[in-house]
Amino acid sequence: MSLQNDFPTQNKFTLVFEDKDLEREFRNSYDKSVKLPLRYGIIISILSWYSGLYLVYAIIPDQFSWLAPLTIINIGVAFGFIVYTTYKARFQGYYHTIGAFSNAWGGLFAIYFCDQFPGGESLTLPVLIFIIFFGSYMIRLRWIAGFIAALTYVLGYHIYISIYSGLSTQEVLLYAFVAWMTLIFAILAGRVAEGNNRVAYIQSLTIKKQSEVIEQEKEALLREVHHRVKNNLQIIVSLINLQIMKAGNKEIEVALKETQGRVMSMSLVHHRIKDSSNFTEIILKEYAQELISRIQHVYQGEPATFDLDIAKEIKLDIETAIPLGLIINEMATNFFKHCHSVNGEKRTCRLHASIDTENNYHIKCSDSGTQYPVDLDLDNLETLGLELIQSLTDQINGNFDFYNSNGVVYEINFKLQGV
Repeated sequence: MSLQNDFPTQNKFTLVFEDKDLEREFRNSYDKSVKLPLRYGIIISILSWYSGLYLVYAIIPDQFSWLAPLTIINIGVAFGFIVYTTYKARFQGYYHTIGAFSNAWGGLFAIYFCDQFPGGESLTLPVLIFIIFFGSYMIRLRWIAGFIAALTYVLGYHIYISIYSGLSTQEVLLYAFVAWMTLIFAILAGRVAEGNNRVAYIQSLTIKKQSEVIEQEKEALLREVHHRVKNNLQIIVSLINLQIMKAGNKEIEVALKETQGRVMSMSLVHHRIKDSSNFTEIILKEYAQELISRIQHVYQGEPATFDLDIAKEIKLDIETAIPLGLIINEMATNFFKHCHSVNGEKRTCRLHASIDTENNYHIKCSDSGTQYPVDLDLDNLETLGLELIQSLTDQINGNFDFYNSNGVVYEINFKLQGV
């Protein structure tokens, strides 16, 4: 929606949007924003009016017996009705108008209330002006409701002072002029305020819709990027597979298979990211399970069991998932390729992954097969797999160790940067 070229059509007098659904959404949004200030305004008004009962008792105690109950009932009913209509769903969209009538009735009673005091007729005009502005604030300058309230005050006030007060004609005309100017100002201010509110609502609605479109385009673009990267890596996997078929050399074939597995582990990361909801992280357990299943399919040798003990809440971003996926690929490949059963028992391997409260990650892979040579030096590695694990662990700023304990044990500890 373009604010300049596609602003919703409105009724020129009432400012109401001609699109009924849009008008309903605007009123619901507008009404929700009014409830808190309206609630406090009502509380302040009720306390102010009820505190005025002390003046009745102090100045005209002979009228307290009937004026006090009338004040309590009138103000309680008027403001109580505003509260009721404010928080009842079926009145939403109408409570501004209903509130204006209730507030107007309270304003007329205020004029009568003031006039009961000796010399109180001089207070009626400032009270009238105050109620017009305060009433407009309470209904957030919804201009038609403000017009109803203000016009009711003015007409009621002039009817009252013209008939019951002892004011001169000049004083009545002066008060009428001031009250009329106050009414005009309330109408103009209310109309401008409501017009601005409607423009602001359309602006926020436009920004929201544009943000949704941008977010959808961003997701589509990211999905396409990861899809293309995955496809390109799959092409590399296929090319390596063709080379394996034509190698004619066992050692070259083994080396190409290992390379193929490493590329596949990276391709799987992009596949997982593409299918995730936020394009920023993957679930480690699901990723490791699929990766190991593919490795096991490639290296079909002695019967083996590979168990996963990975916490479900562990999620990785792409910067960590790729090196960690390559590490898991090396450990699993070493197990299926080099681990042999002891005493004829079925060989097993267990991959454990956990995270503590300080976001420290612990990865441990242990098997039940034959052990590494006891003199293997971590600082002078000659095997590509272990050297690659060491290098990738350094890449994620972690620590790598391996040792023999009824089989080979790999341990990796790291903490995600920026967490």
